[in-house]
Amino acid sequence: MRRIWLVMTMLGLLTAPALAQGPGRQSDELRREIMQRFTTNYRQAAGLTDEQFQQFREVTEQAFGERAQLQQRERDLWQALEGQMRPGIAADADSLTALMAALFDVQAQHVERSRAAQGA
Repeated sequence: MRRIWLVMTMLGLLTAPALAQGPGRQSDELRREIMQRFTTNYRQAAGLTDEQFQQFREVTEQAFGERAQLQQRERDLWQALEGQMRPGIAADADSLTALMAALFDVQAQHVERSRAAQGA
């Protein structure tokens, strides 16, 4: 399982440029192409059977889908915080508190997912 976690981390680093482009058809295609090449190369290197490959692909797709959702939530929260911190306009303290709490929660979820992946 540690090998899978390491592989997923590496794939995350490789797909970061596609994710940085934001939502869009081109970045989705690039992400799919990177994922397909990666899983195919990993299958060959690890000598996975068809069944093992299917399981590996399902796990990685689910993990990266969840990771992408968390990253999008984090981007949304940062944008909301930026909106509150406009020069010359007083920020709403309650909104700032709620946004910061939500941001800390997302970051804790990232840490929890990493720990779960390492321990699995």
